[in-house]
Amino acid sequence: MVNKRILFCPCIIMVLILIFCIGNVEGKGDHNCLDSACYCKNVGKNAYNGIANARGLRGIKLGKIVGVSWKTKGSFVSRSQGTASRDAYYYIIDDGLGKPFPRQCREIDAK
Repeated sequence: MVNKRILFCPCIIMVLILIFCIGNVEGKGDHNCLDSACYCKNVGKNAYNGIANARGLRGIKLGKIVGVSWKTKGSFVSRSQGTASRDAYYYIIDDGLGKPFPRQCREIDAK
């Protein structure tokens, strides 16, 4: 008969590896890159005001895109923006000042 302890250790190791791997996928936080692959290709690129902005603001560099987040209508976005006016994906933009901020993906040109 096989010693139960010998079988127990590999099972525990397999469970810990599985938990670690799942934790890393879920640990992406608001990046949502599993669900929003079309926007995730822009993570790491620079964000510029797009054509959805006033003419004088278009093309202004905002910072580097560091993540993607999905917000449903009425959910909290930020103190400065309040709640989401529609269901939308938001880029998380780091302007280098230490406080990343969200902007709707449709308002941003990623280059």
